[in-house]
Amino acid sequence: MEPNTNQLSQLFEGLSATGVRTILWDEDDNLLHADPGMLEIYQNEEFNEKFGNIELTECMSWRKWTEQEITLGIIEVPKDLDQESFLNKMEKERQGIRDRRSRELTFKNGVHVLSTDIRLKDGSLFTSFTDITEQRQKNEKLNTLTEAMDKSSTGIWIFDKNEELVFINEQVKAIASNAGFEPEVGMKYQDYLGLLVKAGVVS
Repeated sequence: MEPNTNQLSQLFEGLSATGVRTILWDEDDNLLHADPGMLEIYQNEEFNEKFGNIELTECMSWRKWTEQEITLGIIEVPKDLDQESFLNKMEKERQGIRDRRSRELTFKNGVHVLSTDIRLKDGSLFTSFTDITEQRQKNEKLNTLTEAMDKSSTGIWIFDKNEELVFINEQVKAIASNAGFEPEVGMKYQDYLGLLVKAGVVS
């Protein structure tokens, strides 16, 4: 059973409440629906100070919308392509979506999103955007911390609440190698301790 207009509105409203922003294009790549939250990515005050206002209105074409993004500096044209060739390339990629495509995008205002395109049975294209900026920032901090611990001259090993080894740095690996054993991520604390005793590292 095909959903009616009211059901679709409720679906889009529900997705918006979860932080997922949505755009729906018809089979000819003209805009049918744009989540208000999606517009906020472009039309917040900070963004407009740098790039101006962007229009995203019903029935406008994907190509016109994307041309705006290029003009305002939101999307950069690769150095080896002119704008027309770049638009044609992206348009061909969109037309080639038969099922689903997911990718990470970074806007010039520093926002990182996970973009997912889904081709529907009637030929329309449903696109969702999930803001992953905070997640990316946390991952970057975690990677920096992990790198710092890995390079530390002090041996560091971490066990989780289940007493399984989840991290060992290079210093611990070197000590273990010199002692003739090789600890593995996932091994239990008691097993790791047994290796230390057997190697004579601890008594």
